[in-house]
Amino acid sequence: MSYFKFGTSILKNTQRAISMELLDSNKLGAYTSTTVAGCNTRKYHGLLSVPLKNLGESNHVLISSLDESVLLNGKEFKLGMHKFANDHYEPQGNKYLCSMTYDKVPCLTYRLGGTLFTKEILLSSTENRVMVRYTLLDAGQTNTCIRFSPTLAFRSVNSLCQANYNVTTNYQHVENGISICLYTGYPELSMQFSKPVTFISKPSWMRGVEYLKEQWRGYDFKEDLFVPGYFQLEMSVGESIVFTSGLTETKVDGLLHTFSLEVDKKPNNSNPKSSLRNAALKCFLRKSAREIYPKAGFHWFGCRARDLFMSLPGFTIPFDDKKTFESVINSMIPSINDFMEGKGNKTEMPDFDNPDIFLLIIRDIQIYASKYGLEGAWANFGGLIRNLMDYMKGGKHPLTEIHDNGMLYVREGWHRPITWMNAKMANGQPITPRSGYVVEINALWHNALRFVAELSKKINDDAYALQLNEIADNQRNNFTPVFWNGTYLFDFVDGDHHEVSVRPNMLFAVALPYSPLDEIQKKMVLDMSTKELLTPKGLRTLSPHSQNYHGWCGGNQETRDNAAFQGAVYPWLMGTYIDAYLKVYKQSGFDFAKRSLMAFAEELKQNCIGTLSEMYDATQPFTARGGTSFLMNVAEICRAFDSIENYK
Repeated sequence: MSYFKFGTSILKNTQRAISMELLDSNKLGAYTSTTVAGCNTRKYHGLLSVPLKNLGESNHVLISSLDESVLLNGKEFKLGMHKFANDHYEPQGNKYLCSMTYDKVPCLTYRLGGTLFTKEILLSSTENRVMVRYTLLDAGQTNTCIRFSPTLAFRSVNSLCQANYNVTTNYQHVENGISICLYTGYPELSMQFSKPVTFISKPSWMRGVEYLKEQWRGYDFKEDLFVPGYFQLEMSVGESIVFTSGLTETKVDGLLHTFSLEVDKKPNNSNPKSSLRNAALKCFLRKSAREIYPKAGFHWFGCRARDLFMSLPGFTIPFDDKKTFESVINSMIPSINDFMEGKGNKTEMPDFDNPDIFLLIIRDIQIYASKYGLEGAWANFGGLIRNLMDYMKGGKHPLTEIHDNGMLYVREGWHRPITWMNAKMANGQPITPRSGYVVEINALWHNALRFVAELSKKINDDAYALQLNEIADNQRNNFTPVFWNGTYLFDFVDGDHHEVSVRPNMLFAVALPYSPLDEIQKKMVLDMSTKELLTPKGLRTLSPHSQNYHGWCGGNQETRDNAAFQGAVYPWLMGTYIDAYLKVYKQSGFDFAKRSLMAFAEELKQNCIGTLSEMYDATQPFTARGGTSFLMNVAEICRAFDSIENYK
């Protein structure tokens, strides 16, 4: 039985069907995305969205939708769906949906009287090309006539299109289809079928299409889409056809076979853990023949160093994907070396210079070592680890310094976001300033010192191990006097300022393999986090008892930014929480830890199918907010599922 299977009670409920999103992507940067109902609710949605470097860094939506109609007994039944003013949806094609499954690709089944057919959507893995396969399973008459009306946008995902006289309505015939280019600077778009088709030119504008999610977010939300005409063909029972669209004309003879091959390449969504990994892999981009690493999520995220290294173990180690782990780390080594040599940040990642990045890399290799052994970790990454540690303990990082008490002091946090809580105001000032002795950075620092010392002893470099352990002992002796307030840990300490807000960052001091806390302190920190921060969707970023707490994370950009780390719930923090809980309560805490993850198995069926949203409201009903799919969330929840499965 399919793990993702939905029936008429969901699919024919318009509000439910338009809240469930579908997403596929390839490593070339293209994606296809819409809702189960086929109604686009974001300006980022589109049947084919591709990167066009000559037009900027953002993706561009070329085809917004392909609206199907079935002609029966001279009557046209429209299966598409668009939202217009006053919450008017036209047509309402979801009323013909009878089921949807999502094993390797989404498969939607439509029923119109005696006519039954399926629709499957995927993105090519080898080029920026979308493919849709239709299969006629049953029909009330010998042949069934189907029309396909493409709605075209030809604009950046960050803008909207308005009806204009600059659009080019001319098109060229290609094999079983047409090619068209609406504006100068854009490439030709081919639209073809696997069998001969009739194209009826009927250029017009579909005016006033609205995108509900953009309206909620306080952005422009109305668009006009260009419709060049429609394609028409007949299908017989048992027949399959493929529609395809890309930036070049393609051979149509093998389209059905190509579609099947592409389906075979897709991993199966057989359970929550596999679905989470598949969601992570959809974030991957191939930067060059040797460089491949993921962006932070969909739809608007780019590549970010912290997201990459916080996520890397979660989508590799649980699946014994040693090759991907090593490939990602090795692809980053030249950039790491450049940075340490004072050549600046040569990556596309804006947070590469933040002080926790190198410590997260060491943590990742530590997780790798727990799977493949210390010898393997040293053999593959020994030089990198030693260089990173020498760089950090030598006080060479531009944003940190090592104090006499062994603590890592972070500079400039009052003036720029330098931790993962990185929301900022319009003037660049951090909304959640964190500077000085930052709790999770010092927890990572202590853990890194101990781990590299452990590695050094393994290779008989006892002198280096002793040096690192002396720093770690000094830091441990001062960690509690700096951070401990008698009940839990200050979030950061800078001079006379002791940040008393209850935040989840202190959990790192409990969860990491090497902790500077004693057992009683670990339990108190964990219990405070459970009491104040734990929700079914992850951990709050701030206790509800704080005066700065925001339980609702919707509204316009300013409102959302102010709420992002003042209460908003992030699922990825559950990876750290589960580690901490099993460390403190061991076997007696196993059942609770397992139950704490169960909500995420259900959440995979709620918003974007098979993945997790960026953040959630901090109060019931914990509404999903932000990005459609978020790498850190899917990877860390995946790692948490693996921890539960393999707990001894």
